[in-house]
Amino acid sequence: MIETFADAYLQIGAVGFCLCLFGFMILNLIKSQKEQSDQIEEIRQDIAKIQTVASNHQGISIKLIDKINDFKDDLFGKIDRKADVHNESLGDVEKTLNRMDGMMTRMNGKNG
Repeated sequence: MIETFADAYLQIGAVGFCLCLFGFMILNLIKSQKEQSDQIEEIRQDIAKIQTVASNHQGISIKLIDKINDFKDDLFGKIDRKADVHNESLGDVEKTLNRMDGMMTRMNGKNG
């Protein structure tokens, strides 16, 4: 009887010990899962911040490119206007030279 009682006591103790280890394992898994969930949430927040910063950088880059294009258009517009003024001046000089040439021809024809 004592042997059966000791046997039962050892079996129950072994089962109890296994149950304690199983419970400990479950608690560790729950703790690990919670830590992973917290880390995933931090990663999500970091990604959201990165997306915001990337969006801001994209907006700044687009504005910068627009400003450069506007500057380029203004610069080329000024160059074109100056070229037009220069061409008009050259046209006036050419007309004056033609008149002078005509006058010289007339003067040479009268004197010749």
